[in-house]
Amino acid sequence: MSAVVTSVSLSGTPRAARHLLGVRSGGWSAVVDGRGGIVLGDLSLAWWVMAEDRWHDPATDQGVRQQRTAGVPCTETRVRVPGGDVVQRAWAVPDAGGMVVVEFQNDSPSAVAVALSPGGVLASRPLRRLAAGEAGGAPADSAVLPIAHGTSARVALPVERGAAADPARFAGFDDVRRGWLAALERASWLDLPDPLAAPAVNRARADALILGSRALVPAGDPVDDLLVLHELVRLGERPDERTVDACASAAESLLRGLRRSAPVAWDAERALFAASDVLLAAGERRAADDVARSQRRLAPAEPAPDSRPTGIRAAAWTEQELVRPSRDGTADVLVRATASWMDRNLQCRGVFAGPGRRASFALRWHMGRPALLWETEPGTGTVLRAPALDPSWSSVSAAGEVLLLGSPA
Repeated sequence: MSAVVTSVSLSGTPRAARHLLGVRSGGWSAVVDGRGGIVLGDLSLAWWVMAEDRWHDPATDQGVRQQRTAGVPCTETRVRVPGGDVVQRAWAVPDAGGMVVVEFQNDSPSAVAVALSPGGVLASRPLRRLAAGEAGGAPADSAVLPIAHGTSARVALPVERGAAADPARFAGFDDVRRGWLAALERASWLDLPDPLAAPAVNRARADALILGSRALVPAGDPVDDLLVLHELVRLGERPDERTVDACASAAESLLRGLRRSAPVAWDAERALFAASDVLLAAGERRAADDVARSQRRLAPAEPAPDSRPTGIRAAAWTEQELVRPSRDGTADVLVRATASWMDRNLQCRGVFAGPGRRASFALRWHMGRPALLWETEPGTGTVLRAPALDPSWSSVSAAGEVLLLGSPA
């Protein structure tokens, strides 16, 4: 997926953004708010920056910016100080039972100090306590981390109380970010004109991997449960007996709630496709066929909404905008050909095209006409169509290239 940086100015609503941190199936998670405050279990870590002019409180200061590159669970929060920024980076590692690593970098021309509360964090070097009269809004129990110009320092929050380790020895921010990208792109890889599409998909998938086994506990929403289980399997989680039981239970619950005479919501339709795919991956072909037969007896599905939803549905919606599977085994490429993608090159790999099917394709424009290059798994019999770009075209070939007519005027 393209490594797009999503950033936001947070001068208006200080803590609106919330980002989940953790490791794959670690059984724990932390939250970073829009100002770099971190919550891990019952611990809430706040920070302040003492620059040459005054104390800066990221929770309330103007000029705080935050970004999350490509949607992976690694955050960067910047506080403006005279001549530059103090940068906080946060990520998670599995070392010593799990750690949230917090790195502070001084990108200003003068030395600064960072106050941390509570002060009981792991650090690579000794931390001093705030001196009387220098608190500047930070609590008296805060620890102080001096940082010279152009240097950085790390601290860590352990998941297990009493765990000890040197934060300097943990994997760095860039290494963890690259590792997450590699893990998330196992499901599918997207390079799209919409700069927010791939990060939204990455974020939904990363959250699913962090929560891990908790996805096997029904959340009360069978659509959500099925979409999460599907992404976990696509990301390489082995579907075991618990996965099969959770998938079958959620599919049964969803089917019971659908009426044959009423249109099926787009996400319910997608969730039933997902259930069949998970069951196929687990070797449960008969169960997958049962779900598919029940789905075919339902009323047609409603179209997906025009805008991307949040949570795990963001991944399903974005991929469905690229390839929409049908109950008869066909799959429509770029079914809506939205205006933001017209006359723009794009490519994707491994997009879900129906139970047991994946599709990869690229779109290239030549003098106003789209050229489609595609590839599906041999032997699956996937029938591709592109009704929004050329209603007359379809192909059962596993790979090929065609110059389409283009969308009607």
